[in-house]
Amino acid sequence: MLSTNFAGIELKNPAVLASGIWGVNAELLMRAAKAGAGAVTIKSIGPRERDGHANPTVIAWEHGLLNAVGLPSSGYKEMEEEWKLLEKSPVPVIASIYGANVSEFEEVAKAVAFHKPAMIEVNISCPNSEKHGQLFGCNAEASTEVISTVKKEINIASRFYSFRREPYLDVERPELRARFL
Repeated sequence: MLSTNFAGIELKNPAVLASGIWGVNAELLMRAAKAGAGAVTIKSIGPRERDGHANPTVIAWEHGLLNAVGLPSSGYKEMEEEWKLLEKSPVPVIASIYGANVSEFEEVAKAVAFHKPAMIEVNISCPNSEKHGQLFGCNAEASTEVISTVKKEINIASRFYSFRREPYLDVERPELRARFL
C-alpha cells in the first residue's frame, strides 16, 4: 500500500531512517528495518577514525532534537563486519560519506561503493572542509568539485547517489549550482 520508488530503489514504505545518531551500527540499523523503516542510512562514514565532539552533543527543544555530534566514525577500513551484517538487511541500505577534502571524498566513495549500498549520500553539509572550516555545501564551486568527483567514482560500482547540503548554498552563482544538481 505505501510502497514507493525513490530514485529507482523500491521501498516498502517512504519512511527512511536518516543518517544520524540512531544509525551508528548494523545492529541499530537492523532494528530500525525490523521496526518498519522503508530504508536505513548508515551514520556518515569517513576516511579514518574520528571521535566527534564531547557531550553534550544533543539537545531537546520543543520542536525536536538538535545535534552536533561531530561526525564520529570508525573509518571505512574498520567497517567490514558491519557490511557483512548489513548484507542481511530486509530493506535498502544507504551509506552516507564525508571527507575533509575532495580526495578523501573520492577515497571513501570508492571503498563504500565496493559494498554496493542502494545509494550513497554525499554529506557536504558539515564543517569538515580543508578550506578553513567552510562548508562544502555553502559554496557551489566546492560542491560541484566534490559531487563531480564522487559521481565519477561511484558510477563504477553503485547505481545512485544523493547529497546532503546546507540550505545556505551560494545563490549568487546559480549557473554553478545547476551544474551539480
